[in-house]
Amino acid sequence: MNSYFLFQLKVPLAPHLQRRIKFTVIIMIIGIFQVNASVPVKLITIRRNNIGLKEVFTEIRKQTGYTVLYRSEMIEGIRLINVDLVDASIETVLKCCLKGQSLDFVIEDYAIVITEKKISIKDKIISFLTEVELHCKVVDENEKPLEGATVKVKGTLKITSTNSKGEFVLNNITDKDIILISYLAYKTKEILVKDLRNMSVLKMEPVSAELNEVKINTGYQSLSKQKTVGAFEYLDIKALERRTGQDIISRLEGMTAGFSFKELPGNAVASDENSRNRILIRGLSTMTAGTEPLIVLDNFPYLGDINNINPNDIESVTILKDAVASAIWGVKSGNGVIVLTSKKGRYNQPVDVVFDTKFHFAGKPDLFHFPVMSSKDYIDVERFLYDKGYFDARIRGEDRSKMPLTPVLQLLVDNKKGQLSDEALESGLREIGKNDLRNDYNQYIYRNTLNQQYHVGVNGGTEQQKYGVSVGWNKGVDYKQSLADHLTIKASHTYSFFDKNLEIDAGILYTQKNNQSSYFNSGPRSGFTYLKLKREDGTNSVVDQYDSNYVEGFPAGKLLDWSFSPLDDWKLNNSKVRVVDHQFNVGLRYRLSRTLDVKIEYSSGQGTKKNTNEYDERSFYVRNLINQFTQIDPITETIKRPVPLGGIIYSKNDEYDNKNVRISSSYNYNNQKHGFSFLAGAEMSETVSHKTGNNLYGYNSVSGSSTSVDFANLYPVKPIGMLRLSDGQVSMKKLDRNLSAFLLVTYDYLKKYVLSTSVRNDGSNLFGVYTNNQWNPIWSIGLSWDINQDFFYQVKWLPSLKLRAGYGYNGNVNKTITGHLITYLISNDIDDLFKRQSYATIRNAPNPYLKWEKVGHLNVGIDFSAFNSRLSGSLEYYRKSTSDLIGAIRLAPVFGWSDFSGNTAGLTTSGCDIKINSTNISGQFNWSSNILFSFTSNQVTKYGIIPSEYNSAYVNGQQIIGKPYNLLFSYRWAGLDPLTGNARVFVNGEPSSNLNSILNNTNQDDLVYHGSSVPTSSLSLFNTFNWRQFHFSFNITGQFGYSYRRSSINYSGLLNYSSYRQHGDFSKRWQNPGDEKITNVISMVYPFDSSREIPYLNSNILIEKGDHIRLRDLRIGYTLNRTSRSKLPFKQLQFLCSINNIGFLWRADRTKIDPEVQLNSEFPQPTEVVFGAKVNL
Repeated sequence: MNSYFLFQLKVPLAPHLQRRIKFTVIIMIIGIFQVNASVPVKLITIRRNNIGLKEVFTEIRKQTGYTVLYRSEMIEGIRLINVDLVDASIETVLKCCLKGQSLDFVIEDYAIVITEKKISIKDKIISFLTEVELHCKVVDENEKPLEGATVKVKGTLKITSTNSKGEFVLNNITDKDIILISYLAYKTKEILVKDLRNMSVLKMEPVSAELNEVKINTGYQSLSKQKTVGAFEYLDIKALERRTGQDIISRLEGMTAGFSFKELPGNAVASDENSRNRILIRGLSTMTAGTEPLIVLDNFPYLGDINNINPNDIESVTILKDAVASAIWGVKSGNGVIVLTSKKGRYNQPVDVVFDTKFHFAGKPDLFHFPVMSSKDYIDVERFLYDKGYFDARIRGEDRSKMPLTPVLQLLVDNKKGQLSDEALESGLREIGKNDLRNDYNQYIYRNTLNQQYHVGVNGGTEQQKYGVSVGWNKGVDYKQSLADHLTIKASHTYSFFDKNLEIDAGILYTQKNNQSSYFNSGPRSGFTYLKLKREDGTNSVVDQYDSNYVEGFPAGKLLDWSFSPLDDWKLNNSKVRVVDHQFNVGLRYRLSRTLDVKIEYSSGQGTKKNTNEYDERSFYVRNLINQFTQIDPITETIKRPVPLGGIIYSKNDEYDNKNVRISSSYNYNNQKHGFSFLAGAEMSETVSHKTGNNLYGYNSVSGSSTSVDFANLYPVKPIGMLRLSDGQVSMKKLDRNLSAFLLVTYDYLKKYVLSTSVRNDGSNLFGVYTNNQWNPIWSIGLSWDINQDFFYQVKWLPSLKLRAGYGYNGNVNKTITGHLITYLISNDIDDLFKRQSYATIRNAPNPYLKWEKVGHLNVGIDFSAFNSRLSGSLEYYRKSTSDLIGAIRLAPVFGWSDFSGNTAGLTTSGCDIKINSTNISGQFNWSSNILFSFTSNQVTKYGIIPSEYNSAYVNGQQIIGKPYNLLFSYRWAGLDPLTGNARVFVNGEPSSNLNSILNNTNQDDLVYHGSSVPTSSLSLFNTFNWRQFHFSFNITGQFGYSYRRSSINYSGLLNYSSYRQHGDFSKRWQNPGDEKITNVISMVYPFDSSREIPYLNSNILIEKGDHIRLRDLRIGYTLNRTSRSKLPFKQLQFLCSINNIGFLWRADRTKIDPEVQLNSEFPQPTEVVFGAKVNL
């Protein structure tokens, strides 16, 4: 409000009350005049440089008690001033500070009113006659146009901004006016119109060198890049929006150095475990505690499903990679820390509304990526086994499992009985051989994927408060026609009091996810590749699961329909997952002085994940289970059903409840030479996790009721055996309490030498045997040197050079074990005939000496900027030495258990991270590049189990001191036996096919060592091109330095029909003498011995190099701005199109199989196309 009002309240009063009030008023007025008469003159002392008017007004209030009234926009853009006054009057101070400004003042009693200086009529006439129109272009240090720079006439409300070409126009101004030009990360320019009219282009100056532009959020405090000593990676909102992943983790892929991802197969479930475990920061830091980093959301660890977090709500991501950066997080930070900072409003921010939507399209999975046995080969296998008599018992009806005859076997039987001629047999087999189940999957089951994302956010703020609200909704249908929806609601609010000395903030996050899918399978006993899902007449196929004669032998009407149609049954088996998660945090910060503040923060998070598998009463699963348990009296033919009619539900619930309290105090002091800051505090956390589960039988979906069943007794089941029903009862509760104290101290001298050190002590109830082992003190120390700031530095082409070095300790906690004896209570074992009562088993042996895992981390780095910031980056070397890792040792059986886990292992990991940014072309057309390269290797330094000299454990991945943890050994291939086609490998230097000798007499010298089975180096090349409003970028990634063992034919899998995906190497098998010269695939023999495959499947003939380079994604975008198109109804509109998972540019192996998706049950991620739009209103 710009006006002042005097309110008068008229209320009728009794005459005697009116007289008393008048008398009181007269006395008060006399007293006021007496006080005023005795008040001494207020004198002010201010001796400060680069002080703002707001701070001057604050000093006046503190020293005199006078209140200064003004509108905040009056002092916006006013330059900083130098004040050196001692014992000066109020008038003198105000005249000195407002000199040359367009402001004046009036003193009324104890109030000072700041007003705009009045312009005389003469000055107005002169101003009108001298008004000019100003045209200018604003560019950055590389002479690239700055779009959206704010241009304001100082002391007025006249304001505009630059267009896409960096140009602006101002009318009705004079040469005496002062123009203020500001842009994020650049110094505000203050220049006279008269001077600016002589310039066609104005070059802005960065606030500081590139290394110092951003604020690093560690989860405890925000630091300028200048004062950072540790290894950090920072991604702003622009970098995060460049990728289009639907979760925050996928948006980090290929964007940071030292940050590697495990590629997920196309059929992987988007779970919290999959998302967290696919991340590896700077290699291994543990063997058994898990490799997932600590995820921090808005200053507190986030324990919910990481996929709950909407990436559109995140403003920045900071990755803490070494001990100096992450030691403040203590024993939780051994694998690194990912700090997520949510979008929030700012003080005095106009309301900003952003709407974002994306549509993700992906094709069907490539079922032909993996080489699978052809239908013809399957037929050949069945004919081979038929001739050997393998199916004789089944054909005679004597097979105890009552397996049905396949279509091929039925033809062979009919031919043998003379019911089918040889020509008809061959014709029938050829016809069956044309079928391929994968084609039916693509036609009837799989669909193209469509996912929709919608997000709207509102942020803003006033002088005293700031706020942010967002709502996100995702909906999708995946390739299996599974339905998913995801709702997120996020809100934050900060309110300040007492000139922002007291701040109270609060935030909430609510997430709800629902996923419903139907489980399709071709049948538990019909997994052959030539299966057809539909008949020739278009009806759904029926596939026998039991011998038809066996089924027809039961009394009519006593059993339920035992037929199975895969397509009819598909939608009757549903899996539902419902996730509800909510986070709440509140904080209070009080500034005791300009340098010292105190903060109290509280965070609470609760989450529930409910998994429900529902089997409709019409499904084959339910009908089969009911029939299996149905008891038929052989005399009366009465029936008893231990499994009642109705549906079946298997449910499991995971819940967690997490609470955190943190109290901290921070101090910051800076002058021309010295800077000193510290952060000290303590925090407590408690997490309760609870797992429950149960099974319901005879479920009625209408009433929600179920039927009680007998879980205690065994029943004879069809076709053979004794079983008891499973109650599915699970109840497991875990309490995890932690108490910590921390101190972080930073000192800088002359703004070029920075020393940072931290100390933290963590305690946990998981190590509650000996007090000394409950607590784990860790520390870090680091030093940085801005070499370019020193007097001797004269390298003009390299204006910015910084050296960093640090060492410290992190920790890891393996929460699967504790120092206490842990037992499991198990009830009603379904597979054991003798266990009718509940029983307990030991899961964790007591270990009073159990300690935390410790990680010592050395980091040395160089940051640089050269050629006027056209080239910049960093180079870092690190070494992690871990001790007291949880490992296994063997004990004598007398102890009660043979395998024991304790602090028996050690590991060393070292490597380097290289990051290079370049501006290749600047101007109207811009081209910039980012190169990220990382190398890491590890070596086992201690391990409790040492294999004997002759031991095949090496091939199975047994850890060896001096070798990588993820080592890969194989038998040295010696070719196939020319007479039998058996595999031969070298044993004691000689070819051998003797399995006993291979397994027990092979030493390390006979084996082939292939190095690491996981990538040791990674590369990311990111290029961005800009021309006018168009943006184009692409990302190339690569992984190198590793080998993998590819799969091959597994003959034991051919003896059952559990899966149609048997390896296509079958067609290359040895069949006749001489074939050993053209193939390395072992022969198929009968009777079959599954152990004869071991030398072949573990030989070096199946080892492939995994090195590859792939085109990760392409993106093109177009931006419309109101500055360039004034008639637009919005500030900005962006369109984008992105293509992800495009394909390989190069790979080292000889196959066409994706080395990151190599198992026979997986297929690669399909190519995805994303269309999106973003509107700023």
